[in-house]
Amino acid sequence: MKKISIFVNPNVKPILKGSSRAFAMALDEAPSGDVTVSFSSANSFVTFGASLTFTTGNYNIPQTVTITAIDNATPEGYKEETIICTPSGGGYSKELRFKINICDAYIDYELLRRKQWYGTHIRQLSDIDTLRSSMIDYLFNGNGMPTNAVPDSLVSGYTGVCGQFNTSALTGVTRVDSLTFNFTDWRAGVWASKVYHIITSSTQKNILVMVMGGHGSELYHLNCVQDLLNNGFDVAYCFLPVTFQNTTTSPSIRTGVNGHNDIEEQGLETPSFSGMELFLYDKIMTLNYMDANYSYISYYGTGCSGGGNMMKTVQAIDTRIIRAVSVRGYQAYSGVAWEAGQDFASDYEQGGSIDTQQSIIDSNYYDHIYLGTSGGRRHYATHNVFDTVTGTFSFNLYKDFLPPKVHAMTGGTFGLFLDTDPSGSTHGWNILDRQKMIEQFLLP
Repeated sequence: MKKISIFVNPNVKPILKGSSRAFAMALDEAPSGDVTVSFSSANSFVTFGASLTFTTGNYNIPQTVTITAIDNATPEGYKEETIICTPSGGGYSKELRFKINICDAYIDYELLRRKQWYGTHIRQLSDIDTLRSSMIDYLFNGNGMPTNAVPDSLVSGYTGVCGQFNTSALTGVTRVDSLTFNFTDWRAGVWASKVYHIITSSTQKNILVMVMGGHGSELYHLNCVQDLLNNGFDVAYCFLPVTFQNTTTSPSIRTGVNGHNDIEEQGLETPSFSGMELFLYDKIMTLNYMDANYSYISYYGTGCSGGGNMMKTVQAIDTRIIRAVSVRGYQAYSGVAWEAGQDFASDYEQGGSIDTQQSIIDSNYYDHIYLGTSGGRRHYATHNVFDTVTGTFSFNLYKDFLPPKVHAMTGGTFGLFLDTDPSGSTHGWNILDRQKMIEQFLLP
C-alpha cells in the first residue's frame, strides 16, 4: 500500500507550549493524481498549518507543515500527543501516525531532549562513594564534614520563641532544648545557628525527624512539627541562616527573609569557599550531637522551600538520614554544583543563565537522588502545581522515568506527589504535604 514518508521528524525534540516545530514529508510512490494530506491530533494539544497537496510531478519532493503546541496556561508537566496525517486521492489512503512530546518549560525540554535518565556522573554503583566524597570535599571546602558533637551553647528546658512559633503553642511535649552551633566564615563572621530539640510525650518511635525551614516565609512550620510529635516522632527543628534565629558579626552579610540568597549577593561565596557549608554545618553537628547523647534508631528529614532543597543535599552526603520528604522545594535546577568548572556564585537556586541552570541539572539533580537513596534509603517529594514560589517543571517527567532508574541503581526508593488542588497553593507544609510526609515516615 502506498504510504507517506517523514523526512524531518518533529519527535526528535519536545515542543514547548506556545512554540512551533516544522516537519517535512513526501510520498513514497508516484500517485495516480493529486494527493491531499490533512492533519489532526488525538488530544487537540496542537494546531497545524494548511494541508499539503502532492502531484504526480512533485510527489517525492518534501513539503513542510508546522505544528504549534497550544499554551493552555496550566502547569501540567510533559504530555504526549499523537499526530495523524490523513491522505486522500491519487491512490493514497493509509494514515501515518507518530507521537510527539509537549512540555511546559525549558527544563522539561532539556531533560526530554537529552534523555539523561541515568545521571551525569553515576553510571555504576561504585561511583556513589566516589561522588559523595567529591561532593563533601566541595561543600566543606576540603575540610570534611564536622565531627564535633558539642554545641556552643545548650539550654535545656527552653521556653520561648523558636522559629515561627512559641514553645507554648506545642502540645504533647516532654521538653524542648535549644542548641546553638556557631559557624565562622572565611571573613571571621560568626553565624549562630539555632536548632530546637523537641521531645514528644506521645508513645515514642525512637526516631528523630529533622525539620528544616527555608527562606523564612513558608507557612505551617508549627503544623508540621505538631503532626510529627502527635505521631511519636521527636523533632530537631532547624533552618537555613535566615530570619528568626541567626546573628552575624560580619556587617556586610545580612540576614532576612532571603538570607539564603544573600550569602551570594553579599560576596560570602568565593571560588575557594562554598557558602553551602554555612547551611549544612549545624545540620551535621545536630546529628553528631544526637548520636553522642541519645539512642535514636533512625533519622528522618523533611524540609520546605530552600529547606527542601537542602534536605536533599543533607541526605545525599550523610547516610544517617534514611528517609526524607522534600516539600515545595524541588525545582530541578536548584541545588549545589560541586565541580570546579561550575564553582560560581550562583550555584544555589536558579541563579545564572539557562545554560548555567542546565549544567547544574546535569551534574547535580540525579546525582543527589542516587546518593540520597543509596543503601536502600527513601526520598519523596511533594509539590502543588499552583504554588508559584517554586516555579513550574515536570513532576510527571520524574514520576515516570526516575523512580525505576533509582531503584535499579541503588535499591532505594524515589517517589513524588503532585497536588493539583488550587486550595493547597500556599507555599509551605500544606495539609496534603503533611499527610504524605506522615505516610512516608510511618511506612514499615
